Amino acid sequence: ETLEGEFKTYKNGQTEKETRTKKDTELLTFLPTEGLKVNQKITLSALKAEAGIDLDYDDKGKSFITVRGEMVKDSKTLQPIEPKAFIETQLTSLELIQKNNGGGGGGDDLGDAKAGSYDALVKEMKQKGSEYEEGTQKFAEEMNKRINDKTLVM
Repeated sequence: ETLEGEFKTYKNGQTEKETRTKKDTELLTFLPTEGLKVNQKITLSALKAEAGIDLDYDDKGKSFITVRGEMVKDSKTLQPIEPKAFIETQLTSLELIQKNNGGGGGGDDLGDAKAGSYDALVKEMKQKGSEYEEGTQKFAEEMNKRINDKTLVM
């Protein structure tokens, strides 16, 4: 491959990374800062991996939600659905929002991580190496698999 070809490949890769970062940053703005069962980055990974949710841009640069590459539209108006409302609905349906039933007093000490808990998953994945650490795609995939298998309790 020529030097020019290698540069084009590199430049395209950088552009894709910048676009992905822009999309992820904007998607994070639609997530609540409190009340999630896991942190925002993991929630975002779950939305993308589990539900196929992403963001794209029209010709004018306005963002819209896609699910598995298809624009999500309001069935009545056929206009793109407002991203924040759509994300909130998905967070509820994927059970990523913490149900707040009020506290019983006491502290929040979790003690040792129990098998099947999120903390145990974090410890286990950390032992597998950096590509499995909290917030990575592989971590999100494993977390989603365990949630679906009912072996991870949130």
